[in-house]
Amino acid sequence: MSGWVQHSGNGCPLPQGTLIDVRHFNGDVTRGVRVGGFTVDLDGSLISRSRGRWSGWDYSDGGPMAPKFKAYRVCVDGAAHERNAAMFRSWLNVRQEELA
Repeated sequence: MSGWVQHSGNGCPLPQGTLIDVRHFNGDVTRGVRVGGFTVDLDGSLISRSRGRWSGWDYSDGGPMAPKFKAYRVCVDGAAHERNAAMFRSWLNVRQEELA
């Protein structure tokens, strides 16, 4: 599961609004959703938060396990990815100069 973080079931580990993909215990993957922005029904369909009675992040709240979140990964847009790659390359350049 490259890039995926195994979830512990102890509540949401991310700030509200973070864009993520989630892998459910039933094997389904929901892509490009915002933390706190949706609840998943038993059949895997998205329902409004006002109808949700349990959290996909909390394994002990009595909700069914199949649609709960087994793993997640944070989505990074292209601009942010390039910015992070450039920053990492600059760190490597500094380190190479230190070793020279």
